[in-house]
Amino acid sequence: MAIRTIHEPNRTGVYDRPSQYGSTADVIIKRDLTVEDIPVLNCYLDDDIKKPLFIFVHGYTQNKESNLQLIYELATEGFFVVAPDCAGHGQRNNPEGYRTCGLLQKTTAEVDKLIAYYQGQDSVDAEQIFIAGASFGGLVTYSYLAFGKYPIKAAAALSSTPDLEAVLRLPLGFVDPEMVSGKKPFAPPSEAEKIETFAIGERISPLNHWETIGKTPLIMIHGMDDEVLALDGEIKLYELLASTASDEQLQLHHFKGIGHSSSPEMKNYFLDWFCSKKTR
Repeated sequence: MAIRTIHEPNRTGVYDRPSQYGSTADVIIKRDLTVEDIPVLNCYLDDDIKKPLFIFVHGYTQNKESNLQLIYELATEGFFVVAPDCAGHGQRNNPEGYRTCGLLQKTTAEVDKLIAYYQGQDSVDAEQIFIAGASFGGLVTYSYLAFGKYPIKAAAALSSTPDLEAVLRLPLGFVDPEMVSGKKPFAPPSEAEKIETFAIGERISPLNHWETIGKTPLIMIHGMDDEVLALDGEIKLYELLASTASDEQLQLHHFKGIGHSSSPEMKNYFLDWFCSKKTR
């Protein structure tokens, strides 16, 4: 059966998790790369072994280096990690003025571009592709499972939701990320824009494509005290999928005492999930 667990706060303060891969190779981090006009960070072990491709998408107002510690740990487990800057984030501007729906669609399409490029690299095992993200990056992950071109071996969402319609009802639901960062003045949408956006949101919300999402092994990890994104969307997704999913296909982990962030214990579950899904 699928797994749904509520975790009590870790009172021991012990989170040690030794690498399961056991490589002694150095970790290479390349920060200033560009693929199809997308700034990307690459992180991988400096050896001659082909590695599973791992796309990691950052959260709203963050950048490709925001989750560098977790990216580094994924690399030590033998993954070739690619972390892009989303439009309007990091080294990128947002000239089209994409707000949440447009940004989600653009980033989902850019994941296809990144996979297509890295599949041709000698150091990448093109038969093993993984994707994950935090917050908005988790929404991109759900979106890619629903609409992406390439088969994904396993996926994860940290502190996120598959319910785009719920996101659009939040204060940030209609905001260009460059408005949040101060690069642009705040400009509220017109009523016509709101109506059009909600129609698009209903059509492309990953939660409304749950049957397609259910084809990929998925773990959802979330703090129960999240003050930004509610747990309802992933609980609904879990309930829709749980009756036909095994614990190897679907897991939902909620952590008491954690807000819109990721604790070391949450990250350990994340890493263990992906290590169990890849072949060396």
